Amino acid sequence: HRRKGVGSALLSHLERRAAELGRTTLSTWAPVPIPGGEPVGATVPGFAEALGYRNTLESVVRICDLDAVDESELERLWTEAWERAEGFEVVAFEGTPPAELLDGLAYLHARMYTDMPLGEWDLQEADFDAERVLEKARLRRERGELHLQVAVRHTESGEVAGFTEIIVEGGREHHCLQSDTIVDPRFRGHRLGTILKIANQRRIREWRPKMRYVWTGNAETNRHMIAINEAAG
Repeated sequence: HRRKGVGSALLSHLERRAAELGRTTLSTWAPVPIPGGEPVGATVPGFAEALGYRNTLESVVRICDLDAVDESELERLWTEAWERAEGFEVVAFEGTPPAELLDGLAYLHARMYTDMPLGEWDLQEADFDAERVLEKARLRRERGELHLQVAVRHTESGEVAGFTEIIVEGGREHHCLQSDTIVDPRFRGHRLGTILKIANQRRIREWRPKMRYVWTGNAETNRHMIAINEAAG
């Protein structure tokens, strides 16, 4: 049924509904092939551009093969990171966060929309509070997703300094998604991003022993987070 205007009609309907709900920007993602990468279809960018969308940010997908990770190198990174992270502690949990972390996690979730490299992407600050964090946890439970999270907390103040999350969709045993990772700007410079990534990556096989691949995506310009990801495998 392609080339009959079905896609254009669906998108037009979506745009009208978004406008009725007071939205001013619609964002979408389009996979494109890269030299030497996996073959993917290249029709989506052309379709979007023909209907008035423009490219605003380039992201690259990376994959970690857990079987190929050098555990001795990971342990070296872990030890070195903790030499810079005195005064912080790791809090690991699954699903619904502990109550004392909710406000801090909500604050950092909101910052995810403004702290990452955006290029020309019109991504605006989100309205995030503790209730929204709980609602997201409820939706993941209902979808049958395993949601592994690690936070780092500043022990003296009790503030959440950063968090990371890995999501396993229902029924998936070999592939999972590394989702958001962020460190509060006030607490950067202590290798907390490295600690977060390693801590949660090590947990995944405790929960899913057959897990093999962790997928993630980063803006091409986010060299700091890409360096952490590549160091972790």
